[in-house]
Amino acid sequence: MTTIQPLLPTLREKQRYLAYEAFSEEPVSPAALRAGVRAGLLGFLGEHGYGAAGIQFVGDHQHGGVLRVNRACVDEVKSGLL
Repeated sequence: MTTIQPLLPTLREKQRYLAYEAFSEEPVSPAALRAGVRAGLLGFLGEHGYGAAGIQFVGDHQHGGVLRVNRACVDEVKSGLL
């Protein structure tokens, strides 16, 4: 039986974390905010860009959250969040 060797640190993709916050006059649930951010990023980046960016929602709070993004795509994701 063979075991899978872990990736070397030099082969792993580097990640960056982006915090976002939404300003609204009406209260918005974290699930609705997450769905809106996901839809906006998919519309801006497309499916290929969204997958290449490796976007993962790490944390949520009442008015925003945190995204984990591939280092090479940080500027594109920031533009998509606008």
